[in-house]
Amino acid sequence: MKFVLAFVGILLLVENSSAQVAPDFTITDINGVEHNLYERLNSEHTVIINFFFLGCTPCEYYLPDLKQLNIEYGAAAGGGLEIWVISKQDESAELAAFNLENDYPFYFFGVDGGGYDVVQAFEIIYDTLFYPNYTVVCPDASTTFDIWPVTDGIWEIESVMLQCNYDVAIESVSNSDFKIYPNPASTMIQFEGENFDKIRISELNGRILFETESSINQIAIENLEPGMYLFSGFKNNQQIITSLFMKK
Repeated sequence: MKFVLAFVGILLLVENSSAQVAPDFTITDINGVEHNLYERLNSEHTVIINFFFLGCTPCEYYLPDLKQLNIEYGAAAGGGLEIWVISKQDESAELAAFNLENDYPFYFFGVDGGGYDVVQAFEIIYDTLFYPNYTVVCPDASTTFDIWPVTDGIWEIESVMLQCNYDVAIESVSNSDFKIYPNPASTMIQFEGENFDKIRISELNGRILFETESSINQIAIENLEPGMYLFSGFKNNQQIITSLFMKK
């Protein structure tokens, strides 16, 4: 399984349903196929992320409406809409069995495909996450988070989706040249594609573990406990890159 998640730019905690730049991530679906968010956006696709779990009655209630939205704007209609259903607690096999009964034309992602880490990252960015959660990511990576309550049915999501700007390339809000590798890593991480004035390693809760203002391109991490950590890069006193990496 491959899982990569990168936060791009300065991500501020704001109220639900406000627009900001989406984090990039790669995640594996229930069929073992990898999907990268920014690759989809670069193809002028709009992605609706449905944070979901089996047994959540309102989550399952709106899936037929999402299916209708996909019929009207998805690949079958010649459109660029994709719907990604991401679970924080269900395995791929469980989601596959669920969709075998329902035949929804969505991409389903379980915990074993990286779903837990993606949901956790969004919870950190937006401070909280309620279910069901519908988040629209436009081709320019602008994001409307947590469209809820859906008082007028799923068409409130359609209204947000139709406001997407297709004229702004994702490169204007992302740094596709930045790489951090290997990921996962055991003793050392390296990075390329950007020169930083300051770099920082911190825990997901924000506690700083390492910080230096020297210009380096690798950091020893053998003393870190196994788990997920944040790499942050600064230039001119501004945080320009934050990337999630795994210590194994």
